[in-house]
Amino acid sequence: MNADNIRRFFAPWFTLLTLMLATASALSLAGRWHWLADVFAHFVPHYFATGVLLLLGFIWAKRYSWAAVALAVVMWNGWLLSPYMLPHRAPQREGGVLLELLQFNLSSTNPAPLAAIGYILSLEDPPDVVVLFETTPAFALDVTRLNSIYPTIAQMPRSDNFGMAVLSRLEDSEVEFRETGPFAVPSMVLSGRVGAETIRIYAAHPPPPLGARLNDARNAQLRELAAEISRDAGGNVVVAGDLNTTVWSHAFKPLIETARLRDAQRGHGYLPTWAPPPYARWVGVPVDLTLVSENFRVERRHVGPWLASDHWPVHTSLRLR
Repeated sequence: MNADNIRRFFAPWFTLLTLMLATASALSLAGRWHWLADVFAHFVPHYFATGVLLLLGFIWAKRYSWAAVALAVVMWNGWLLSPYMLPHRAPQREGGVLLELLQFNLSSTNPAPLAAIGYILSLEDPPDVVVLFETTPAFALDVTRLNSIYPTIAQMPRSDNFGMAVLSRLEDSEVEFRETGPFAVPSMVLSGRVGAETIRIYAAHPPPPLGARLNDARNAQLRELAAEISRDAGGNVVVAGDLNTTVWSHAFKPLIETARLRDAQRGHGYLPTWAPPPYARWVGVPVDLTLVSENFRVERRHVGPWLASDHWPVHTSLRLR
């Protein structure tokens, strides 16, 4: 088989994949009208990477009209991805108080939950605040081993996937416990002092969008959270959570438009945090999000080691301006 025959063989497959890719990209814009369409919004980096490969394939196959279609898909998804891949940092200012935050979805089925405690103990400079998700009643007893580091340990352990714990070294730490929505999903709000400033950290883990009812419950919880934060205009606010959404989803918009928060990942690269197989993080999606009010500057954000969960621990260094 010569080169022209090989090109003719692959060209229809490239065309089919491009049509599927363009359809998925278009469906992602319809998330406000149907929960299933919104699912397509979470895979922007995957669409971009696949589009680049198809573009190169069409050029190799000398199908330049279809190469233009693939280029359009690449440009659209590249534009959505660009705030994370391009540096976009606030001007550096001296001073300000540093806040170190660690958030981690432990996974209720984690076969080695003590690895998370060992990891925290291994850190040379323990984070000021640790937020843990999917904590179970059995794990709740283990967390108390960290009491020598974290004077404040507040827990809402559950046997399902919605347990939660907040550990704090902040002065004057106080924690509010809440349950919201038809599924009584817990959330917690930590108030404490960083230097002379008071901050509030909202820990949230809404339901995953697996069907219309769970999707609506997730969206309602995020809207309620955004509305509450909007009433605290000018406050020092952080949201740390497995929000079961990505920044490209329609469900995410209230946190930006109503609460006027910023995604801490912007300008710090693409950082997927959830993927079922432990060896496939870079094909995962970023659902473990950190959002901050304008009073914070993001110094650094990075992922820790794999700790036997389908999520990775995420570190965020923030400085109050």
